[in-house]
Amino acid sequence: MDIARKVEKFMRDNNLVQYYDLEASHQYEIKDSYDTGKNEEKISIAKNLLNDHLDIDKIMKYTGLTKQEIMKLQEN
Repeated sequence: MDIARKVEKFMRDNNLVQYYDLEASHQYEIKDSYDTGKNEEKISIAKNLLNDHLDIDKIMKYTGLTKQEIMKLQEN
């Protein structure tokens, strides 16, 4: 069976399509959660470095945050 027919068969199977959509949504949520946690960690590190009066350029280098993001942390 060629690929076009397999795709067509897949698209007609509603249960399979729903499962695929659910799985894709679940994978997106996992990645989003990971990215959020990773960003929160960067912010926490940046706050600590700011409290230690480290230069903003170095904080940018070590955390990957932008200058604007770091400046916003200083305001809080």
